Amino acid sequence: MKRLKKLLVLGGFLALAACEPAPPADPNAPSVQFSEQTLALLPPGQDLTNVILQDDNCYWYLHRGPVEDTYIPLLTRQGRGICTQG
Repeated sequence: MKRLKKLLVLGGFLALAACEPAPPADPNAPSVQFSEQTLALLPPGQDLTNVILQDDNCYWYLHRGPVEDTYIPLLTRQGRGICTQG
């Protein structure tokens, strides 16, 4: 019975560990390298340390809110999405 309990606890820890993405080597380094021209289009306040390219070929960044963290589109100062051609 004790062994089963230990296995269940270990399984729970492993399941929870899989939910959190691994942090980048340098937490302050941008996760995607943008050109200087692209960076000039971005307004302040968008965190570039965790940016991903979604299936829609647009970049999304991790917004850390007061309740939850969620990916939202990376936008220009004019409110347009930053996307690749593809």
